Amino acid sequence: MSQAHALLPADATPTNTLASERAPLRVRRAVLPLADAVQFFSAYNAQDLGVDDFAGAVMDLAAADQRAAVATSAPDQGAAGAESSAPRVQSLYSRLLSRQTLTDGSKETLSGLHTVAMALADQGKAAEAESLLRQACEALKARFGAHDPHALRAQNGLASLLQSQGRMLDARRLYLHTVELQRRTLGTVHLDTVATLENLATLLFEQNELDQAATLMQESLQVRRQLLGDGHPDTLRARNNFALLQQHQGQLAPAEASMRQVLAAQSAALGADHRDTLTTRANLSALLGDVDNLTEAKAHAREVLSKRRATLGPRHPDTLASMNNLAALLMQQARNPEAALILREAVSLAQQIFILGHPLLGHLQARLGTCLMEQHDLVAAEVELLSGYDQLKDSLGAIHPRSQRVLRTLVALYQRWERPEDAAEYRAELMS
Repeated sequence: MSQAHALLPADATPTNTLASERAPLRVRRAVLPLADAVQFFSAYNAQDLGVDDFAGAVMDLAAADQRAAVATSAPDQGAAGAESSAPRVQSLYSRLLSRQTLTDGSKETLSGLHTVAMALADQGKAAEAESLLRQACEALKARFGAHDPHALRAQNGLASLLQSQGRMLDARRLYLHTVELQRRTLGTVHLDTVATLENLATLLFEQNELDQAATLMQESLQVRRQLLGDGHPDTLRARNNFALLQQHQGQLAPAEASMRQVLAAQSAALGADHRDTLTTRANLSALLGDVDNLTEAKAHAREVLSKRRATLGPRHPDTLASMNNLAALLMQQARNPEAALILREAVSLAQQIFILGHPLLGHLQARLGTCLMEQHDLVAAEVELLSGYDQLKDSLGAIHPRSQRVLRTLVALYQRWERPEDAAEYRAELMS
């Protein structure tokens, strides 16, 4: 199954002028085992991608695998475990530089490039990831046909990547095309079809089309329960997604109960540090902030941020979302200077990995602007709010709830600043 999307943070019922940030809806992101990576990389023409950047990504992934081997080995075998990774690292690097072509790869090898591309995307190498995925999609379709399940999985992965870059219209079209072919060739009760439906549902969720998203999520959850059972990790992830949707529909009590159930099941089955477990915990933290249970909410938020920094790194989108979540909770307690420090760091990191127009970067800047406005730094607040609004408008549209909230914040800023003409200009863009 080829699920790879981590949805951008969604919105909550606001307590400040700008809404609290929601931790991402998540569907499964493939993991890159080094034992399998050799065949993926050897099939890839590194020259097309840029050998230096791609080789650096390989070495980073290999180093992460090496650290994991040390962490999971017995205490008296740690050094041996680390040393045993060295030949595989060298093998990966050598095969990468061999520049074999995509046209020589098997179906499994070509579809495995999706895993590699997602690993690149996780490191902020979106352009390289997109190039690799597009090549894999074209190669699979050319060799095995447009209806081949591997080709359709790769298309789902490409749509997911486009969505993560804020290219919503392109992603939506590709999801719809892919799921139509999957329904015709695989049927509706198939995990590949469900994977694409779930990713499409996250896009609809992000664009505030909640009723349509709910329909797809319910359909997907029913199929997962039928095929996998209620306690399967993928089913638990789908349950978490649906609970987050319930929260946005104002069903806070059932959403909280469901998140707590999912969190307990994931902690037992996957471990407290697993990425899915942390996502559910982040979602629960944000919900608790909505119901003013700030003590428990902040405890969860700080722990999730700490673990994501350690496991994913400071520039990962999930880590940035955690920084935003914690800052939102601090702002609810009027601890704006502390929140501003966190948000400045998050914006700086996001600017290193996202292009202008990315919704997460826009949202972080808009929240920083709101925080600065509360500290009466109106000049700096204006800069961040205007930049944030432009990026959200470009990626989500002017009528999206997030864009509209930033507009209301801009109106409030100019009113406080006694600039009525500017306030009137942005008030005119508000939906009634």
